[in-house]
Amino acid sequence: MLFRSWTLSQMLGGFGRLDALLPGLLNLVAVGWMLALARERTGGLPFPIGIHAGWVFCIKAQTVFVAYAPDLNSALWGSSKVFDGYAASMVLALQLLVVHRLTRRPPLADAP
Repeated sequence: MLFRSWTLSQMLGGFGRLDALLPGLLNLVAVGWMLALARERTGGLPFPIGIHAGWVFCIKAQTVFVAYAPDLNSALWGSSKVFDGYAASMVLALQLLVVHRLTRRPPLADAP
């Protein structure tokens, strides 16, 4: 029982830090919105899967660079999770704009 409560406290510990919760929540909502927009606009899954794969690659590559600069842990740059900083919010906003501009809405079916 002690192990479960320790695990739960570790999982939910970030909810107590508003400085990390707000940008993290904002960024995860933007990610979901962008992937849903990409899926709806293209009508298929390859484009959103490619976007997500690109993010995973960037996150894995970023961990190499952050290991050499641990003093960048701040509200602007976020933690090692990458998505909980305001710099990620700016990048996601730019990506959302690009996805919005590059994709077209599927044509509406003609009503009988």
